[in-house]
Amino acid sequence: MHQESVKNLSFLVRFMEETGITNADVARALQCNRGILTYYLKRDDMLVSKVYSIMDSFGYDIRFRFLKKETSFRKSDAGVDLIMNTRVPQTEVLPRFAGKRLASFRSYMEYYGFTYKSLAERLGISNVTIMVWLRKDDCFISYLYKAAAALGANLEIEITPKPQTPKEQLI
Repeated sequence: MHQESVKNLSFLVRFMEETGITNADVARALQCNRGILTYYLKRDDMLVSKVYSIMDSFGYDIRFRFLKKETSFRKSDAGVDLIMNTRVPQTEVLPRFAGKRLASFRSYMEYYGFTYKSLAERLGISNVTIMVWLRKDDCFISYLYKAAAALGANLEIEITPKPQTPKEQLI
């Protein structure tokens, strides 16, 4: 599956290409057949929990970070207004959300004063749906992108190798 054919899961396709992990490897990690993985990739969507399972299986951590978008204006030397899009460093994850898959999403909502209802209205869904996401600590990747746009944020996806324990370093 080429990166051009997916948008929401492009980070996963890029990760697979860069690490040499195959569709068969990912299907084994998800404990499903390759047809199911192909379905996810063609649909261009997957539950956040499944992405965490994939990354964990291959020794990687993943973080979905919501970063505030700021738009500022300044005059150029020629007197033309320039629009500058910058990212403001994200607030730290609130301690009560630490360890949660949707920690950054929850912290961002709280920090910037968004309620379930206000976000649900922006997304055109029920506020109960958002409450279920947060209770289950899971939703589809596509909704993270939509929520980021609705909240005026950028969604940054960070994949890093897990630190090795001293025992693993000896092997």
